[in-house]
Amino acid sequence: MTIDIAYQDVVDPPFNHEDADLIVRSTSSNVDFRVMKAFLIFASLRWKDMLTTYSQNAVKDIKDGLHILPLEEDEETLGTLLRLCYPPHAASTMPKITTVQHAAAIFDVARKYLAEVVETVIMQQVMGNFLCTEPMRVFAFAWRFGMCSEMKLAAKETLRLPLLGREYSEELEWISGGALHRLQQYHVACGQAAGAVVDDLVWLTRETFTWFECMDCNRRECATVQVKISGNRMKWVYSKWWQEYMKAMKSALNACPSRRTVEDPILVEEALRKACQSCLRCGMRVFKEMREFCQMLADAVDKATEKVILNIQL
Repeated sequence: MTIDIAYQDVVDPPFNHEDADLIVRSTSSNVDFRVMKAFLIFASLRWKDMLTTYSQNAVKDIKDGLHILPLEEDEETLGTLLRLCYPPHAASTMPKITTVQHAAAIFDVARKYLAEVVETVIMQQVMGNFLCTEPMRVFAFAWRFGMCSEMKLAAKETLRLPLLGREYSEELEWISGGALHRLQQYHVACGQAAGAVVDDLVWLTRETFTWFECMDCNRRECATVQVKISGNRMKWVYSKWWQEYMKAMKSALNACPSRRTVEDPILVEEALRKACQSCLRCGMRVFKEMREFCQMLADAVDKATEKVILNIQL
């Protein structure tokens, strides 16, 4: 039996509970975590086996009457992992995972110890905290750990970012050149699908928009463009401002084939400005009708890009 007083106790909750029955020791950081063994056994198959083996050994390291389980991970990584093994209310003091790099470090250890419960929690945090703001990092994370469903979700979120001008991130080193190439192919294919939505309006069920009806625009500009909407109906486009809007939208969707491109106020506000400046009649109707049209267009872009398949090879 040995007692190593050089190791300092972590006293933050939940490691200060009086019912702790095991010490997990970080040998790299020289700290001890007092934990409840049952939570570790529930969360990790590897720890379950290790603790069973320890209980059968005749010689054990003990501190304050508690058996010691030495592990090589550092204090931050091990502390986060152990907190994630606890029920949520017990681990309420756990710091949130603030970067994808940090999440990967914890996930690596969770996988090492076969802690599937912890893997699930980390994946939920990554998707909830970073999917919308850092989709390329999340894609790399999902590829690294073989998460196909999460890869597809992240790939879809990357569509709002143009292919050119993307910033480098360290997480890109986790994926292969082939994976990056296939992601780019997916982006190009989605851009073509989204552009086709603008060219072919068969998804458009309403025919009473002002740009289809405004005789003032027609007298001033003389309609020369026809489009086909649902039900094989042909409609003249009378308003030049709307033609310009759709041309700009197609270009934007080719670059960023996402419903967020449609919902971006910049292009819509420019169209509204032109409509109000060029035609009083359009100006009276355009705000409500463009809001409705943009919702329909965004839905159509979603449906079109969802049909594009991301080629995943792990």
